[in-house]
Amino acid sequence: MVPKFDPQTRKWSPTSPEEEASAGYDIWGSLLRQGPNPFIQRLFQADEYEQGVLKFMAGDKVDRNTAQAEMDAYLQNPNDWAYNRVNGYNVDYLTLNPKQIGLTLAWAAIIVPLLGRAIYCGITRDNVWAILP
Repeated sequence: MVPKFDPQTRKWSPTSPEEEASAGYDIWGSLLRQGPNPFIQRLFQADEYEQGVLKFMAGDKVDRNTAQAEMDAYLQNPNDWAYNRVNGYNVDYLTLNPKQIGLTLAWAAIIVPLLGRAIYCGITRDNVWAILP
């Protein structure tokens, strides 16, 4: 089935359990697939995100997970998403890349402590490099 639009409420609504929000991946799936932008969008503007997913499902006649992956990719970088779509490139935004997740976690393990140290030293006026021998 396809989500249907209610002209009175001006909202899309699912017509089957496979189209409901619980059928797709959760907010952490958005964070792992496309980073903080779609994660924050889902966290603070959940209704707008849900409406966008349902509209995409109805327009492209795709399943819930594919629509969510496309919406997350759009929220992360609308220009690249539109470029790929207009030029007919079939990019798989749904599949998680374990190698990319590992690299991201490794970089985060390095950058977050350094950034934390810089912020701490900025507040306390301590020497940033004082931790080195």
